[in-house]
Amino acid sequence: MGIDLGINFLAVASTTDKKCKFFAGGEIKNKRNISKNMGARLQSKGTLSAKRMIKHLAKKRNF
Repeated sequence: MGIDLGINFLAVASTTDKKCKFFAGGEIKNKRNISKNMGARLQSKGTLSAKRMIKHLAKKRNF
């Protein structure tokens, strides 16, 4: 069995008998884009509360 991690598909698992299982990552990709856009907006704002929120979001992303 082999597993490939990607961006468009979260993971693809392949076995020796040529069967593949695709795990879609569309929902996670959308959340990542929303988080990235929010971080850019907050960073451009530059206020103290925006900086606090950026730290909070970073903790959520890094588990």
